[in-house]
Amino acid sequence: MLNLTHVNVWVHDQDDALAFYIDKLGLELRDDVTVPEMGNFRWLTVGPPKQPDVALTLMAVPGPPVFDADTRDQLEKLMAKGAAGGLFFSTDDCRASYEELKGRGVEFLEEPTERPYGIDAAFRDPSGNNIRIVAEPLVEPDGCAERREVAAVAHLLGRGDHRAHSHPRQRSSDADSATSRLGDLAQRQVGTGEDVDGLGHRLAHRSDLVGVPEGRGVEVSAPARS
Repeated sequence: MLNLTHVNVWVHDQDDALAFYIDKLGLELRDDVTVPEMGNFRWLTVGPPKQPDVALTLMAVPGPPVFDADTRDQLEKLMAKGAAGGLFFSTDDCRASYEELKGRGVEFLEEPTERPYGIDAAFRDPSGNNIRIVAEPLVEPDGCAERREVAAVAHLLGRGDHRAHSHPRQRSSDADSATSRLGDLAQRQVGTGEDVDGLGHRLAHRSDLVGVPEGRGVEVSAPARS
């Protein structure tokens, strides 16, 4: 099985990159070795303190024989445009991390923004590499969404209490919405069975308030619990 250990990050200046990733982003130095027999090649790596098995290799863009002069120039131009790759860091709180990094001098291109995958913000390192910090969406405790639905149904029924003299079509619409929501809660076997049963009973026996035609026979309840 293969395991990821290092991610290559092209940089213009290794010392500038080292200072940025350690002093501003809070990473730690892993390796800093110069190899004279390889033309003073410098192996420089940093990594997140809580991820000892993963490191970023801050690699100076090489010239010949690795890259010819034109290739090196093209790569450096792409880096300056932020088109030579990027990094994603996770965080528990994107907005808090944004404020912390901003206080250390990190210049953000995008402030924390809600996305389908969470909340993220964007900035670049001194070489132009794009970096994003991402916080995954919070997972609600069990029952929160269902309790909101129960409250919404209760609101619809309560609204019907004040609409005894409103248009029958509107009162019937409220009843349809309440019935649909209660049915969905019951099918999901939510942990709020008493509330669901109670609202279903109220809906069935107060048709005069919500505009349910006589004889509709609304019956909604949560499944029996073991």
